Amino acid sequence: LAGQPGGVVCAAATATEAGRFKEQIDSNSGLAASGRGLLLGLLRGRHAELFAEDGKPWEEDLIYTTERGLARRQTELNEILRVDIPAVAKQIGEAAAFGDLSENAEFTAALEKRDQLASRATNMENELKSARVITTEMADSGFVNIGCRVTVRNLGTGREESYTFLGPWDADVERKVITYNAPLALAFMGRKVGEEVSFGEDEDNRRWEVLAIEPAI
Repeated sequence: LAGQPGGVVCAAATATEAGRFKEQIDSNSGLAASGRGLLLGLLRGRHAELFAEDGKPWEEDLIYTTERGLARRQTELNEILRVDIPAVAKQIGEAAAFGDLSENAEFTAALEKRDQLASRATNMENELKSARVITTEMADSGFVNIGCRVTVRNLGTGREESYTFLGPWDADVERKVITYNAPLALAFMGRKVGEEVSFGEDEDNRRWEVLAIEPAI
């Protein structure tokens, strides 16, 4: 399969060949993070068994998100850059007009707020550079992965429950939409239908049986 496009290799490879291909992807330091993520996503879609034991079947240095979550985060950044920072710059100018800056509490507070906003904007810009939209291959992988909605039976109560695992910008605890790297989500990652999931210690321990896994995007 040498020399073939990544998608062809993923589709045609036997389990053994796919395992070797995954090792090559993981060990190739010259491969860009975006390219590695794409190839691993294709490979994951065809050979989910290679990732079931990983527990974290994604790139650690990336932030996975839905299109909606990405747009929401970009809007938050734009609000800081176009509204909040100009507003605090105006406050700095107004505070400076009061005179002696060494004892001007309003001026000092405005400078601190400006620095906080600038730091937050820089962090958000870096996060957005690391963002990757959740692919259909990830969401429809055959095991619990980012982008999945999982139906489970609570083995303590016998009731059915549903959890959705998306990115940090999509999380909504009240609707049981959980970020994929949260402790509860990590307990589910890599599990398949029919397997049990355990989370918590002693009296706080909860156990579920996985009944169904479906794409949530």
